[in-house]
Amino acid sequence: MRFEIKSGAEYIPNKELNWLQGDWEFDYATSDEILNYAHDIAIKMGADAICDFKIIYKSEEVIYDTQHITLPIVEVSGFAIKRMD
Repeated sequence: MRFEIKSGAEYIPNKELNWLQGDWEFDYATSDEILNYAHDIAIKMGADAICDFKIIYKSEEVIYDTQHITLPIVEVSGFAIKRMD
């Protein structure tokens, strides 16, 4: 299994200045949320374990209007397995 979790972003303009001088706020996934999400996917695949589980943090540059924004991304991978009794 392999999936990516991209952060949500919201632009908060500085009302005292012009809209270009605001800040971006990002929603970050916690480690527990990532692990629970991976577990849910593995269960839906019929697995009862995950091995070689990896979490890689990276980023992606996107353009919103005329601004370049770097979005944080979490890439999760591993093998969803069904253990034999």
